[in-house]
Amino acid sequence: MTHTKRLFAASTLVLASLSAVAATVSDNFNLPEIDATRWSAPESYRYVDNGRLYLGQWGFGNTASNSGVTVTQLGLSQLDTSPARAVKVTIAVEDIDRLDGCAANTTPSTARARVIGNYFSTRVGGPVAGDFTGDVLAQAWLRRSSNSTDAPGVLRVAGGVPQCTNLDCSTSNNLGSVDLGTANVGDKVTLQIEWDAANNQFLFIRDGGTPLAVPYTVTITGTPARPFNSLTARAEVANCMAGRAKAGIGAQFDNYGIVH
Repeated sequence: MTHTKRLFAASTLVLASLSAVAATVSDNFNLPEIDATRWSAPESYRYVDNGRLYLGQWGFGNTASNSGVTVTQLGLSQLDTSPARAVKVTIAVEDIDRLDGCAANTTPSTARARVIGNYFSTRVGGPVAGDFTGDVLAQAWLRRSSNSTDAPGVLRVAGGVPQCTNLDCSTSNNLGSVDLGTANVGDKVTLQIEWDAANNQFLFIRDGGTPLAVPYTVTITGTPARPFNSLTARAEVANCMAGRAKAGIGAQFDNYGIVH
């Protein structure tokens, strides 16, 4: 028997043995959402429809511990990554109906829709390309946490200025934040961030109202090491040994404007 014939005969035997195995349905997808006991991937969507950008992100916490969170996010980033002097967008949260916490984990799950950008580096010796350490970001968001005491459907609106302390900015120092009130699911909220570099501050404006300032005293040593300007839907889900917690958010974004 030639080598080719031997391979064909072996393949035929394998196929015959597989055909004799009774197939068992693992998931017939008749649940209203992805079965978290069978599938590991987060759920997400991103599309444009009727003149609006839609972003949705739902993630899962891990079951290895009762501390910390697992972060997933989906966004849209500009090709022009140079720091913005001002950025503005209207956000309306559509869906935040799943926000699991974990009784054994003191860190709550949170979900947010936001506008965010990277502005400058404060790293001693200057920025290192690709390394977030020392970069200063500014962001404004609509958010809800699993430990919220607000009525159902109420979101917190705020802005903040984190200073990254490691390579991927998974840890940071908070240089300051502002409370921009509350909003309900479905409300259209216009958020604006202005970098007032001459006065060492960021200004946050909601719906054309009074600017609220976050001043900073850090020393700028260069441009951002990892520059970006983005719109994102982000889930930070509590890790929980008792079972996989799930959290996420869906939102629409409209009338995005940026000045460099």
